[in-house]
Amino acid sequence: MSKFFYAITIISFMSLIIFPQYLFANNNTSDNIYCEIISCGQKYSINNTQIVIEKNDNIIIYTLKRGNKTSLFDEVMLLTVAEVLPGVAQVYGITKNGCNSRWGEAKFNGKCWVGSDFQICFTKE
Repeated sequence: MSKFFYAITIISFMSLIIFPQYLFANNNTSDNIYCEIISCGQKYSINNTQIVIEKNDNIIIYTLKRGNKTSLFDEVMLLTVAEVLPGVAQVYGITKNGCNSRWGEAKFNGKCWVGSDFQICFTKE
């Protein structure tokens, strides 16, 4: 076999090790989600939100965004809630400028994800 074949095989194998989420992801997308976000004391009620749910091993990732490429609110384009333990998540946002902003840890109270200075709730409309 050629060196090219071995190089491709090694690269393919390495991608399985580095990016296992692509093999085991169970993705679901739902439209028409109602989202209520409280951030720094300001309340945002957002209709027609899209949620993408990815399940990788023990981590569940909820990504909230607008399907029409507009911001969720203010400068925030999307929010990611990564449930790393049952009922405990790390929350991140992406701004219009592409900056990643870490919101911090949140706990699920049975209805919403609640952090130190934010709250995220989402339900099907």
